[in-house]
Amino acid sequence: MKKHLPLYLRFPFFSGLVISALEILAVTANAQITITSADMPMAGNTYFSANDTNVTNVGTAGANQQWNFSGWNNHWIDTNEFVDPSSLAGFSSFSSSNLGLKINNSNIFLNNSSASLDILGFYGDFGGGPSPLPFVPAQKFISFPSNYQSTFSGVAKYEMTVPYNQPPVDSNKSISTINYFSEMDAWGSLTTPEYSNLSCLRQKYTEIKTDSSFARISGIWTSTGTNIDTTISYRWWSDSQEFIIAEIQTDGSGNVTSANYRTTPPPPVQISFIANPMNGCVPLTVDFTNTSTDGVYYQWNFNDGDSYTGFDTSHTFINAGMYFVSLVAADSFGNPIGY
Repeated sequence: MKKHLPLYLRFPFFSGLVISALEILAVTANAQITITSADMPMAGNTYFSANDTNVTNVGTAGANQQWNFSGWNNHWIDTNEFVDPSSLAGFSSFSSSNLGLKINNSNIFLNNSSASLDILGFYGDFGGGPSPLPFVPAQKFISFPSNYQSTFSGVAKYEMTVPYNQPPVDSNKSISTINYFSEMDAWGSLTTPEYSNLSCLRQKYTEIKTDSSFARISGIWTSTGTNIDTTISYRWWSDSQEFIIAEIQTDGSGNVTSANYRTTPPPPVQISFIANPMNGCVPLTVDFTNTSTDGVYYQWNFNDGDSYTGFDTSHTFINAGMYFVSLVAADSFGNPIGY
């Protein structure tokens, strides 16, 4: 609801034994782990991912690694809401799904079994109205049990046709073929802004996607081009926390395109401010003190045609009258909240 404020941390003989015990504990803390289907999310689980746009390093592969991502920043948050797939639009096209994921304006249908977590397909509006987008065959996301140097590969394909209605073309079609290869290429401990020294396996997941485009002209499908794109995803998995702890994506050349880490939901934004003075003779300069908490962006509107972006401000009112000054803030999700 939008409100307005009118102009408001010895025993020498046994020292060797103590050191040995510490060494054993250290090895145990960083021991390899195994990821199974029990480490996957369940319907009813919601996870929040903080995105950092300035990450450039994916870390190293191999045994007993130490990945320190504690310096990552939170530029915005995404929500991953896992639900009973039967509650989602499009379930009739993915009746073998036992796990659904709501993300943006699409529904993702998954199947979690003792052997793997598979992507069955999507349901959403891809340009021609709501429709299913099944993967044939399903794309394997992770296999079970997963240990250091576990691998798998496969091919998935999906096809999408949308109306175009600009004669002589009446439809466009895209056939996407995904060749994927996965390797658990590292194990060790991961530190993020949310977790410290968490035992993890790192999955290196390479996708080579070939998009073949066609236009239907006078009833005949004609090729209009092919595009090949490579994406490499590095995902950190833990047997003590469900779902992905951190993920970095790169292009085929190794340039980082996205990075995110699991985080807790941010506190709600509380919007308030104080204006001083509240009245007087024009021209009147009023100081506005922002007493809001947990916002990431602030926009002032002075109701006289002027506005300001920033935390605190002052403003001079030239003409006599009553002014309803408003302050809008954005939370970590980018949602505007007004006062």
